[in-house]
Amino acid sequence: MADEQKHIEHFDLVVKYLSGEASDSEVKLLEAWVLESAGNKAAFNEIRQAWLMSGIQENHLGIDVDEEWNSVEEVLFSNGKVVKMQPRRGFGRYMGIAAAVIALVAVALWVFLPNGGSVISTEDQVVVNELPDGSQVSLNQYAMVAVKADFDEEERRVQLKGDAFFEVERDPEKPFIVATDEVEVKVLGTSFYVDSREELPKIEVIVESGVVEVSAKGNSIILNAGETGTYNKTTEELLKQSNEDENFLAWKTDTIIFENEPLDIVIHSLNRKFHSQIEMDIRDTSKCYINTTFENKSLEAILKIIEKTHGISTRREGDRIIFTGDSCL
Repeated sequence: MADEQKHIEHFDLVVKYLSGEASDSEVKLLEAWVLESAGNKAAFNEIRQAWLMSGIQENHLGIDVDEEWNSVEEVLFSNGKVVKMQPRRGFGRYMGIAAAVIALVAVALWVFLPNGGSVISTEDQVVVNELPDGSQVSLNQYAMVAVKADFDEEERRVQLKGDAFFEVERDPEKPFIVATDEVEVKVLGTSFYVDSREELPKIEVIVESGVVEVSAKGNSIILNAGETGTYNKTTEELLKQSNEDENFLAWKTDTIIFENEPLDIVIHSLNRKFHSQIEMDIRDTSKCYINTTFENKSLEAILKIIEKTHGISTRREGDRIIFTGDSCL
């Protein structure tokens, strides 16, 4: 597991570099790793293949990936130095999502699936898939699960990037384990949600039924149905509490229900469902409560309904959407 984690960190670093999101210190770490051995350079080239396999740039951004790669490789290995790449205009949020997807492809190809296996991935839609043991996984947008070839032999282990809901077939002899970069969730038979999106400060596990064990950095907690576990990536603190988000599966059901909920809770639910960045800048929120049900509604439609019914506005700053106003009606 330690070697796998080390590989995962290197692969994530390469992907951040390719997407132009690596810091100066991360570029230096990458330089040292690439120059360490011919094997590391070969690994870098393998990640390039994963990058190409995704088709994300070609399908959505109109980029000649081969041409881009030639310039990347020339810069990367010239004079034994790694030169920091600048983020491309317009990549922003999309490349952050793409980086998370490609990182797992690399992990799956190089670390998690050395003897074969399968990768289940999504782009801009929800995907439901049955695993070899009969368990079911529902992947939210831009998520991916890697399944080993020896899955179901001694343990049922999968690697997750992004967020997904698992409905696990009970098997006391073979625990089911969901691994993220920093957290492991271990169960025998239950249903639960894991949100491991890289752009968020915390990893979250919500249990719908049964019992799960969440482990990170040598610590562990037991969660029962109706409880939430959170791992803070900065403080490395692992906590549990009652789940207050009744809409945590709205992305899967496409139905979101608010029963006199305050606007901050509404925003949290919308951000989870749509992977959005909604905030609020309202002087008096004492009347900002939402009591309605949205079925099969787009984010834009929901925002307009809230604006019209509560007398507030939205403004956009890059990817951020901000509710503004003095107060709600």
